[in-house]
Amino acid sequence: MAENLLRKRGIIGNDVVFKYKWRDGGNVVDTVGYSKEFWDNGTDVIIGPTYSMTVRPALYLAAYLNYPHWSWTATHSELSDKKKFSTFARTLGSFSKLGSMFDILFTHYKWRRFAMFFKTTGWCEFGRKAIDEYMSLNNFDVAENIMFNDDVQLTASYIDDVLDRLQQRARIVLMCIGSKEREFLLRARQRGMTNGEYVFMITGSINAVRNPEPWKQQDSPENDDAYEAYKVVFEVSWASDELQKEIEFRRLLPYKMTEWPWFHNKSLDDFLAGKPNSDVSGT
Repeated sequence: MAENLLRKRGIIGNDVVFKYKWRDGGNVVDTVGYSKEFWDNGTDVIIGPTYSMTVRPALYLAAYLNYPHWSWTATHSELSDKKKFSTFARTLGSFSKLGSMFDILFTHYKWRRFAMFFKTTGWCEFGRKAIDEYMSLNNFDVAENIMFNDDVQLTASYIDDVLDRLQQRARIVLMCIGSKEREFLLRARQRGMTNGEYVFMITGSINAVRNPEPWKQQDSPENDDAYEAYKVVFEVSWASDELQKEIEFRRLLPYKMTEWPWFHNKSLDDFLAGKPNSDVSGT
């Protein structure tokens, strides 16, 4: 699909011929082994896989052998180190950009002290590490760094304990807590923390993936209060998609999967579309 688009736009001509080799596999051992196999067979560039922890070992090999390796959603800030990963490139910026962005924002408003409330999985954990590392190195005061994993139940009492700590320690709160976000903000409102004295910043991943009206729940009597609570919330995304183009791209993927070299019909038969990671693009 990418090759067809490049030819359509006139970026490459018909005199340029691509030959593809591919392997399926998502673990670290496979990634390193396939990379060495591609190198031995004269491959010019390796593209993928998408996950930072999976691709990282293969990038050491790429740097040693001096061949280019690309990915699109391998966004861990560690992979920005060009001394270690000198031949690696990606189409989506690193999570470390979140830290520099908050540096600029906080400096503008003369904020030096803030708190963090993050779950330690997925996008949230990548963002938390990058923000904490960058802001600490640049002499910002991380007054609270509250973390929880998937085993922790965010009950009302747990949320209240977190809010107690936040009220005492900071008025700027960076957060990424998943499905309990609305409840957290409602309980903050009950404490008078959404009257403008506190600022809550939600660090998202791709803005098109989020619910555009997160305060709404069907037939909930708390929708109006939730709406008011979200007025003091800022969403900070480190990448953005053009939603309509994303939808069209993801719908096209199952049809392309039926063609050479995959000849895979199941996604089309099951009415599936591509996942968000299929087409992430950085800004």
